Amino acid sequence: MSLPILFALLLGGFVLLLVTADYLIRGAAALARKWGVPKLLVGLTIVAFGTSAPELAVSVDAVLEGQPDVALANIIGSNIANVLLILGVPALIFGAIGVTTPGLRRNAIVAFAATVLLIGLSWDGLVILRDGLILLAVLILYLLWLYRDARKPEIADPQIAELTDFEEMEAMPHSWLRIAGMILIGVIGLPLGGVMIVKGGMGVAYAAGVPPAVVGLTLFALGTSLPELAASVISAARGHAEVAIGNVLGSNLFNILAVGGIASMVGDIPVTQQFFAVEFWLMLGTTGLLALLIFMRTKLNRFIGFAMLAGYAGYIYWLARLTLG
Repeated sequence: MSLPILFALLLGGFVLLLVTADYLIRGAAALARKWGVPKLLVGLTIVAFGTSAPELAVSVDAVLEGQPDVALANIIGSNIANVLLILGVPALIFGAIGVTTPGLRRNAIVAFAATVLLIGLSWDGLVILRDGLILLAVLILYLLWLYRDARKPEIADPQIAELTDFEEMEAMPHSWLRIAGMILIGVIGLPLGGVMIVKGGMGVAYAAGVPPAVVGLTLFALGTSLPELAASVISAARGHAEVAIGNVLGSNLFNILAVGGIASMVGDIPVTQQFFAVEFWLMLGTTGLLALLIFMRTKLNRFIGFAMLAGYAGYIYWLARLTLG
């Protein structure tokens, strides 16, 4: 296929993926509400998993298409972008994002621990079914922990509040026909969008002579992080910028535990030395930096936002120089 067609396939895949992921979340949440499922359970399952649906669709399809290293690259690239780009943009535009919201410290620790766990499971150069089961088991324990705390009125965790606030979504379907239609669109569109992205992205990579893993670290990671970027900017514009930090921590957690766990259950994921040379440590460093800022109660001001964006731009530039010479 020609480059214009490949780019059209790639961009069309991103649009389809983001739209159908939103449809699936709304439809499934509305269905659970119709069936009388408690709001907390809906938030901790459907909504939580839905936030990582784009990364999941791309990573699983990459494994099925014989590009398993792209699956891991997508997870790592998304988590790096979440901290440096998704938080850097609203911090630079609006400044003074607070980090004292209750529950952020606990979630920062868990996100950092999950990052360490992924690196540890990758140490032998392969992430396999056993590792995927471990990641999913940790995710279940984390959700149970959230569920227990959510039942205690004295505990205010923004992660729980964000997940259970799905009833405030706009355009929630009410009729059975609309609910079924939105779920069907999501179920069909998500994997189709993933296939379009992987095929288009891999085609562009081969045509440009770029390693597939680099595409996963950059293009796929940026594309699947667009919902988080939009949400963080909108939250900041509405005066709730601190919500963006909870969203980033939650997204990073689910990328590692849910996306990593399910993708490695679909097929073995080889871990190249490139990940150990830079990317793993950059992901660990950015997550640790965010945790440190939270524990030091340091607001994300415009200077920190600029430094985050400059760091991300420098990383992309380094990847480009490394790839293209």
